[in-house]
Order: sequence, then C-alpha cells, then structure tokens
Amino acid sequence: MPHAYMSYTRDDAEVADLLVAELQTRGHTVWRDTANIADGQDWGEAIEGALNEAYAVVVLISANAAKSDWVKREVEHATPQKPVIAVQWEEVDLPAHLADLRSVSFLKVQRAAGIEQLQAYRDAMNELVEKLDEARPLRLRLQELEHSNADVRERAAIELGEIGDAEACDGLVGALGDPDADVRFAAAASIGKLRCTDARKALAGALDDTDPDVAAEAADGLGVIGVEEGIEPLVLHLGHRDRFVREAVITSLGLLGASEAASTLVDLMRNDPISTVREAATTALCRIDSSVARRALRRSKIDCSKVLAAASHEQ
Repeated sequence: MPHAYMSYTRDDAEVADLLVAELQTRGHTVWRDTANIADGQDWGEAIEGALNEAYAVVVLISANAAKSDWVKREVEHATPQKPVIAVQWEEVDLPAHLADLRSVSFLKVQRAAGIEQLQAYRDAMNELVEKLDEARPLRLRLQELEHSNADVRERAAIELGEIGDAEACDGLVGALGDPDADVRFAAAASIGKLRCTDARKALAGALDDTDPDVAAEAADGLGVIGVEEGIEPLVLHLGHRDRFVREAVITSLGLLGASEAASTLVDLMRNDPISTVREAATTALCRIDSSVARRALRRSKIDCSKVLAAASHEQ
C-alpha cells in the first residue's frame, strides 16, 4: 500500500510516535520499522521494500539523526527517485546528505510555550501535510470528489484517471452516482483508464444513466476492463435508443468475444439505420469466434483482416 516512510533514530522514537499519529489522523498512511515489519521478515529487505513503495520519505532531523549512518542510507536510497522531506526538530549542523532537502521547521515549537507553542506546532504540521499532499495528489483528488462545486468534482475525477493509481477506483465508483452528469462521465472514463475490475457492477448500473454519454462511457469501460461478467448487462442494452450507446455496447461485446450476442450483432450489422453502428457491429463480429459470426461475415463478403486493421488504426 502506498505510504510515507518515516526515517528516524531510536533515540527520537517518542517524537516519531507523535508525528506518525498526527499524519495518520490527517489521512497519510505512514510506514515505520517498529510497526510494519512482521515477525521473521528480513529487516533489510523490509526496509528496502518500504522505501521503494513510499511516495515520500519524512526524515526526523535531530543531533542523533545527523550522525546516523542508517538515516543516511535511507535518504540516499530514496533520492532522487522520490521526495524527501526533512522535519527539523532540533537545530543542528546538517551533513551534506541532509542539507539540501526540502524542510519543515519545528524549531519554534521548542522555543515557544502555551498557546504560542500549540500554534507553532499546528503551523508546522500543516506545512508538513501540505508537502506530503503535493507528493500524494491522489489523496487530495479523492477529497475533491466530495466538493460542493461540480466543476471541482469533475476535474478531480479526470485527474484521478490521469494519476493512474488503482487506489482511486472506490472513489470513482462512488462518483458514478454524482448528481452532475459531467462528473459521472469523467468518473466512468477514469474507471476505464484504471481498469477497475471491481467496478463492473457499478458500470453495468451506469448503462441505464439518464445521460447517454455517461451510458456510452460505462459501456466502453466494461469492454476495456475485460471481465466476462460485463457481457450480460451489455447484451441487454444492444437495443438502446441512443446510437452512441449502441456503438459503445457493440464495440465492447466484440472486445469481450461475446459469442452469445452474435445473432443480434448480425441483425444490427445488416439493419441498423446508423452506418457507424453497422460498422461497429461488423468489427465486433470479426472479433467474435463463433460459427454464427463467421457465416454472416462470409455471406456478406467481409474481409475481417481489413476491418480489424482499420479498427486498430482508429484506436
């Protein structure tokens, strides 16, 4: 699971406990050696794996950390592949491997007292969370799916698809029920991009969306995801009144190799009033391995090699 990695020395464990608890309350999963290494697991391999999977490394800077070879190795392993954020807990002369890191100072927390100390801590923690949010935009985009402004929700749904992290799938599935059609459309498109296999049921439901563009995008997603469970709901929508939905449904049935739809597809290839729907049915039949499809294509003198080459070029 993606996480922020906490690098610290044993002498600073209590401070690390405080930071980890706060960050996790603020929505960031934090990995640390004392909590996330299973009994019997190789320590070095666990550390290396956790560093590789981290979206950011948080280094707790103290006099002990500045002298720690272990902290140095962790920082050097992480850079320059991912953000490393230094939390300056103590004022120390920094060695070269720590001197140029992006940093958040908690020094005012040490110097202040009472309300001023509390405010200094909040300010520093807000800055740290902001830097981690920059390294993990997925979290912010998921939050924005709940925003009151539909344009913000739509942009978030689009960007979640572009980020390319399957962890967004659950949030995007929820967005298929958004009251705004543009948000639902963006969510369906991103689900297809991410190939969210657990979204099949939600996409099948979206085939009945009141906005035909959303329904068409849901049909596309079922084909791209490529799960056989998508065939039955697609077949039920072959007669959709909207041409674009019919096209998308037909194309996805072809991608899924839905031989059970061959007879209906043959009828659409011959009789649908829309030429692009007829063309989609022809392409789908060329992709389906069934005697019904082969016989209809042969009788219509269709050269499937040319049809599929043209379809591949269009994609």
